[in-house]
Amino acid sequence: MDGARRPPDLHFVFRNDITAPQRARSAVQSLLGGADNSFVWEVTLATSELVTNVITHTALGGEMSVWNGAGIPLRIEVHDYESTRPHLAARPSEGGRGLRIVESVAAAWGVTPTLTGKLVWAEFSRPSC
Repeated sequence: MDGARRPPDLHFVFRNDITAPQRARSAVQSLLGGADNSFVWEVTLATSELVTNVITHTALGGEMSVWNGAGIPLRIEVHDYESTRPHLAARPSEGGRGLRIVESVAAAWGVTPTLTGKLVWAEFSRPSC
């Protein structure tokens, strides 16, 4: 998304707290109207993995923003205050399964360095009706 984008439909600030992934999932499910379908399941799964990565690998927690507008892919951005880039492990036994899960359910994902850490994002194509 570009710098002239609209404010997110959901902004969620979380501490390094074991309840953060569940609270993030609940917030996203509420944003999506509580629907029970594969799109919502994939988005909430990726949400959980991205927030879990922050609370597992950083000390300060982070912020999640979600854009859910008609005609655009749904986009999740999770910002944390560590500059170390996450990576996909060569073997699942080395960790990195969370990002492999995100990669498998999202249409696209990536990492963007910021002045205060990094932003990990994922985009989801909406199902055609």
